[in-house]
Amino acid sequence: MLLTTLLLTIETLNAQPGRFGLPACDAPDQQLAIRTAFTLCLSNTHKVPVWAAYQLTPEMLTTAAPRRHFRRDPELTSSATDVDYKNSGFHRSHVVPARDLAASPQALRESYFLSNTVPQLPELNMSAWRKIENDIRKLAAQSDSLIILTGTLFDCDNIRHIGPNQIAVPCATFIMLQAGLCFICPPGRLLTRLWRAFMLHNPKVFAAAWKYE
Repeated sequence: MLLTTLLLTIETLNAQPGRFGLPACDAPDQQLAIRTAFTLCLSNTHKVPVWAAYQLTPEMLTTAAPRRHFRRDPELTSSATDVDYKNSGFHRSHVVPARDLAASPQALRESYFLSNTVPQLPELNMSAWRKIENDIRKLAAQSDSLIILTGTLFDCDNIRHIGPNQIAVPCATFIMLQAGLCFICPPGRLLTRLWRAFMLHNPKVFAAAWKYE
């Protein structure tokens, strides 16, 4: 019997975004950037990513990522600068985690562009959000591949800004992911699973919603 396994890769997403459900990035104030290992849509108004998408496979997982310095994106000039975060009380939180891209030196370098960051409270970035990123890596190690979509929400009444470039602080940051499909899964592998999380930036209202299918 011939078994054909179809894997949805980031190259496929980039080539056919409408077919596979990537959000649009065609508003007048948005810029699309296709990186080595992820795709990102930047808001020129808020100056943070609207969303970013990437694929994570077991082969990409590493024990640690060499730490690099954040720097301004050389292509997306409306992104933040280091000065915007100085003494702001907010962390430069990766939208696409550097550790997920550490297997590729070029992808790791691109993950430290400030266009791939959002202002995030230390209480969230170093605790609940970090735990979610670690849990996703554990899930990736048990799956054929994950397609991950992460982004920002601005549905609150008052939006705070930091720095001289007025970088908007998201009301919430979200992650959605879809596990890769396998028709015959070896022991320990997972069938399709959807995992969603919404984390509010208000430290007194951390909220998480998880759904498995």
